[in-house]
Amino acid sequence: MDSVYGDSPPPFELRLGWQCERYRCLPDTGAYFDQDYQLMAHMTGTMNIHNTLKRWRSLSGKAIHQLTDGERGILRALKDMGVMFN
Repeated sequence: MDSVYGDSPPPFELRLGWQCERYRCLPDTGAYFDQDYQLMAHMTGTMNIHNTLKRWRSLSGKAIHQLTDGERGILRALKDMGVMFN
């Protein structure tokens, strides 16, 4: 979360996810099933959290109601973990 606010550099999984997205490739050689499951899960989760927080920060007023159910779920989970809205 801190990287969204510019307080720290993005975590490894987020930087790797951006590179994979940019170059349209997977991190390891081979097809999808040759990838490390845990790394792929962390990369995807980190990118989802980052994208949600960036979108949430850019919305104002009634536009906040444009968040998707998935984005609301991520914000709710972050709140429940005590890392947001304290």
